Amino acid sequence: MSLWRILINKLTRHSLYHLFIPLAVGLIIERLSDPLFGGDTRWLGFFSGVFLSYAVIMYFLIKKETRNRIDEGALARLQDTLDHAQNYYGLSIIPLAEWFDPTIQVYLAKLLNRKLERDDFELERTLLFFSNREYRSARAELVDENHYGRCLAHMHRDCKIPLSFLQRKEIFALLEKLEPQEKEALGCYPRWTNWRPLRRSRKIPLRWLRRRISQLDCAVVTKENGEVIVLRVSKRGGEVRIAEQLRGDEVRPYTKLIQLIRDKVYDSRSRELLAEYDFVRNYGYDKVRNKRAQKLVPKTVEASTKLSSVSRLVG
Repeated sequence: MSLWRILINKLTRHSLYHLFIPLAVGLIIERLSDPLFGGDTRWLGFFSGVFLSYAVIMYFLIKKETRNRIDEGALARLQDTLDHAQNYYGLSIIPLAEWFDPTIQVYLAKLLNRKLERDDFELERTLLFFSNREYRSARAELVDENHYGRCLAHMHRDCKIPLSFLQRKEIFALLEKLEPQEKEALGCYPRWTNWRPLRRSRKIPLRWLRRRISQLDCAVVTKENGEVIVLRVSKRGGEVRIAEQLRGDEVRPYTKLIQLIRDKVYDSRSRELLAEYDFVRNYGYDKVRNKRAQKLVPKTVEASTKLSSVSRLVG
């Protein structure tokens, strides 16, 4: 990655609050206060607008950082779900940097703790990169996303958690395989398409209609009794909460999407992650062996292996 691209990456991350908003407010106030100041003192209106905008931005940012961002009720609900869970398949759309926010680390720690408790609990995750630029940054050296991606891959590798990923083109290719009713249930269509005169716009490919689909930030959980539920997770900056818990017929679009993703990222025979979709192997680390692959090995293969070993001993 070139130096210019690194500088542009940093600029786009901080330029809105620290450059464009103060500059725009300063120019507007300068124009409005021209009759008041005028002449050589017009700069007073510009700098007044800049300092005023910084004060307002500072107030909202401090208010955001100092509020309580941990939902204890959501943590308890997640823990109750994990206590009786057999499989947890999570989809994540948040940027890599947000995985290391303290609040999200609390939620991730609960999942990792449950993963290490018993051997029959399966935890899988797929990262959905709706932004091609974000994925390229995760692969490029000298940028923060690459560091966060490596750390996240390390955590999943050490805990033996399969971590796959899909890019924007692949995500929308899978979504187009769903029925219109299933797409609507997953929140794929923009809200303005609910208006009857604009419903025809739903025939437009989803990749042109949506930049990101927040409702896909969810987890499909299979309980010990066979019941399947969906946890819809709401993540905004440092705030994380369980927005909704779905049961019954409402989970079908989610389970169908998960199955499509599994068919895409797993090898149909070995049931291990394909190299091109394995986020851990993306950084040159050893692959994570999936327990589902071991469970799906046919007994005839196992028996034939034992038989051949016995015949060699006898021979």
